[in-house]
Amino acid sequence: MNRGEILSIQIGHYSNFVGAHWWNLQEGSFIYDPSKVTTSDIDHDVLFREGMTRNGQVTYTPRLIAFDLKGSLNSLKEEGNLYNTKESDSQNQLPSWSGSTEQHYTEPALKNQFLQDLEYEDNEALNSAKDKDTLGQAENSKGSSSHSNTSRVNRDRIYNNLDSEISVWSDFLRIHWHPKSLCIVPQFMHNATFAPFDTFTYGLNVYDKMAEEYEDKLHFFTEECDHLQGFHILTDIYDGFGGLGYKIIEDLRSEFRSKAIININPFPVVNHAMDASTDLTIINTVLSLCNYHEYCNATLPLSLNTSAAVGCIEPVKFNSIKYDPFSMYHTSSIIAASLDTATLPYRSLSSNFTADHLYDALTEAERKILSLSTGFPLPIDNGASSGTFFESLNGDLDSILSCISPEHKERNVSFSRYVTLRGITTSPFEGNRSVPSREMSESLQHNNTPKTMLQKLLFKSYPNSLSLCSIVNDACNVSAPFPSIFSKNSTKEFYKKASNEKELQNLDACNMAAIASLESTCASQHYLKSLLNQAEKVAFRRYHQFKETGMEEDTYSEALDNLANLAEAYSVDRSI
Repeated sequence: MNRGEILSIQIGHYSNFVGAHWWNLQEGSFIYDPSKVTTSDIDHDVLFREGMTRNGQVTYTPRLIAFDLKGSLNSLKEEGNLYNTKESDSQNQLPSWSGSTEQHYTEPALKNQFLQDLEYEDNEALNSAKDKDTLGQAENSKGSSSHSNTSRVNRDRIYNNLDSEISVWSDFLRIHWHPKSLCIVPQFMHNATFAPFDTFTYGLNVYDKMAEEYEDKLHFFTEECDHLQGFHILTDIYDGFGGLGYKIIEDLRSEFRSKAIININPFPVVNHAMDASTDLTIINTVLSLCNYHEYCNATLPLSLNTSAAVGCIEPVKFNSIKYDPFSMYHTSSIIAASLDTATLPYRSLSSNFTADHLYDALTEAERKILSLSTGFPLPIDNGASSGTFFESLNGDLDSILSCISPEHKERNVSFSRYVTLRGITTSPFEGNRSVPSREMSESLQHNNTPKTMLQKLLFKSYPNSLSLCSIVNDACNVSAPFPSIFSKNSTKEFYKKASNEKELQNLDACNMAAIASLESTCASQHYLKSLLNQAEKVAFRRYHQFKETGMEEDTYSEALDNLANLAEAYSVDRSI
């Protein structure tokens, strides 16, 4: 089945943090040894594309356009490093100048140890390829890849100092991007204290100035697709990128009317750049949510802060993860790993779902705002049997799930959900357990498949809602530079607690079982009402920059009315 391609668009600095981790996670499942047999179920061609440099080097890069501000790249070049050659540089040299010149030098940004190792291995691969007069043949069969251009930095190495060395997302980006992927907004500086990019309407104006560049990149990626599924749009909606994202989504819906547009809005727990602009954060978020809603198939707000109240910090708690809620590097890694699992239904070779099918099933009655719950890592060893896993739950799926969408602090009425389980074997029962439970024995006697067992668990846990599910063999790869937010033996320890098995041998600490649940619940009403309560207290007229850039107060008042109507759609009484 040709499930079709997806173009990802990352708009904003924190969205690029999430995106960098997400691309790293996917690259972690590539198979570089052509002789190695793989049974991967992931179709990487959905999000990646094959290309070739002028020198004949085969490449495999994300199908991606990413926006950020000037000064946000650190050591990363805007055009990237993959297609950069001395030959092309010499061809682009300016004519010589015979007059007097004055030279100014800027010290290059220092690279951390991870990036230094990455650069070393890239150079080694390039030199080796030149010796052989080839850079290898790209291969991507059933999720495998042998792309020599993609770095294979030592995944087992632990980079203990990365937490203190990472200031921007490119400091831990492991995979190469295409030269057309990056769009840098030249009018605004990253982390600027004077004239910051902090207003929705600034983004509208930036789009008008960058439309030609963006359209060129958009058509470059979409016109090479055989069967475009749609778009993943990751957007920082709390600052000026919210306005830029709105214009991009509006343009996409106008040009690609039948394609799925998935709007993903990640929020950092603490946003230092907007700390002094609480009201602006609220205004930007409200304007973005209300304007996006008409054009998107689904909207997914994500944060490791359980509260939607700006300035209130209530970090999500996990059983087996200890993270720094003030670190974008940490929080974005958990969001990325959860998204990687949640989107597998339309990236899996064994699934018949496409993106529009999945989100249409979850957004009945125009309830387009979804939530995401995650269990990561699962309290079970990667590769353990599905029977052992289901037995350890004791019929309570919620016991291993933590919601990473704001204001979902307790169990709520569920309208629909799609659960994806990964990293366990599809055999019903394996291992050293000599006496399975009575319930498990009955399941085995009836030859229940793991998917059937999961479906029964969902029906038992959520009898009054639509519940769909998938099981994917591939585990989640959390090799370097994924942060060290759990111990190497965390899955082993929790598995022992759950099943009392003898200590498991040969645990692969980089590959972890995970579960994700995309949900439509009445808790989205709590999220929307929290935003509405805050937004109604904001004195919009005080922020003159909106009027100066063409937005009247009536537009904001209309957005508040729309937000109230959106919240009403999630009323339990209305759903009955």
